[in-house]
Amino acid sequence: PHPHPHPPSITSLSHSQVDIRDFSHSFADGLAFCAIMHGLFPADIPFASLTAADRRANFTLAFDVAARRLDVPPLLDVEDLVEMPRPEPLSVMTYVFELMRKGKALQARMSMSLA
Repeated sequence: PHPHPHPPSITSLSHSQVDIRDFSHSFADGLAFCAIMHGLFPADIPFASLTAADRRANFTLAFDVAARRLDVPPLLDVEDLVEMPRPEPLSVMTYVFELMRKGKALQARMSMSLA
């Protein structure tokens, strides 16, 4: 077995409103982060009202929900993300991997409590 967990695949992160093709450009407006969190906590992310133009609000919303619901601290800085045209792929992949890991663990706990 491979000693390191595999990073999340791009296709596993797909959302009907966001085309995620990579761990950089696809995350530049914050909507991909919101899409991931919407998939886990739809009531916390009003996805239909979000716009690509409001990058700061998108990053802030997604990171706040991740911190509150999954206890995942924001590994990326909102102000840095807003200032750069696209985020650094390895940083995004690291953060997304942590979101998915915690999200899957939460879903497993919820499934067990329903059984």
